[in-house]
Amino acid sequence: MQRRKPLREKRKKGKLKSKLTYGIVAGILIFVVLLAYSLLPKNPSSDDQTSPPKAALIDHLSFSSPPRNEFERAQWETFKNQCRTILEDAGFNYTYHRGEEVTVDFYKNLPTYDYSLMILRVHSAVIKTAEGNLTELVGLFTSEICNGTTESKYSFEIDQGRLAKARLFAEKDDWYFGITPLFVQSDSMIGNFRNTVIIMTGCEGLNQTAMADALVHWKKAGVYISWTGLVSISHTDQSTIQLLRNLFEQNQTIKTAVVEGISPDPTWGGELDYYPKDVGDDTIQDFISGLTLTIANISLICYEVCLSSSNRFEAMK
Repeated sequence: MQRRKPLREKRKKGKLKSKLTYGIVAGILIFVVLLAYSLLPKNPSSDDQTSPPKAALIDHLSFSSPPRNEFERAQWETFKNQCRTILEDAGFNYTYHRGEEVTVDFYKNLPTYDYSLMILRVHSAVIKTAEGNLTELVGLFTSEICNGTTESKYSFEIDQGRLAKARLFAEKDDWYFGITPLFVQSDSMIGNFRNTVIIMTGCEGLNQTAMADALVHWKKAGVYISWTGLVSISHTDQSTIQLLRNLFEQNQTIKTAVVEGISPDPTWGGELDYYPKDVGDDTIQDFISGLTLTIANISLICYEVCLSSSNRFEAMK
């Protein structure tokens, strides 16, 4: 006849079994928690943070319309210094491009530079047909001379209407290449922007919306800001500085910063406007959601462009 094990011993083994079960469950829970934590997005350490956003002043006017006297030179230097200060204070790595660099290939590779903010001081105008009729296309000047050799080089782009010939003054014989909206929206311009804020502060940049549409809808810019008509160099320079302050220092909405914050050109009457209209209530932070005005990954292009008339761009046949 077997003797029964004492009740105390049974209870002891029961407790051990319960502890083992609890231990297994706890281990599984810890594993699940650790696994879940490892999958969560983490705030980057100082070593893992992405590099600061890049900004550039691309100064085509330094080539095409350089200062003519000491007063204009002082204004130009002040403009460059103020741009640099505002952008560096906002957290950008800043680069300056001379006007001679603004070639067809420069525009071709523009999105690949990965500038989050670009200020381009570039001449622009509404394009005319060979017969002299205005089109609905705005062209942006390059610094690349248009002659027999270069026309042969870009024959395909010319035939496709992606390049036009442009001259700064009607009385001058020098012609340069200008890019058209067809250039921007085609594979002639490589890659896309990343919700870029484009401020194209030159003559007639928003006289028509074809260039704006090409940059926003085809090349994924976030907003395009430009003048509806003619504007002087001095006024567009001053307005660009004020606009940057409105956007970065005052954190104003696009509509307030552009329409209410910038006055029309007092001589030529051009007004600053933006496209598309549904971003008017957005601020810079809305284009770079989750960030502050100590900026990272903002995209802004400022095209600072000026012509005194719109008859300087012609389509090429």
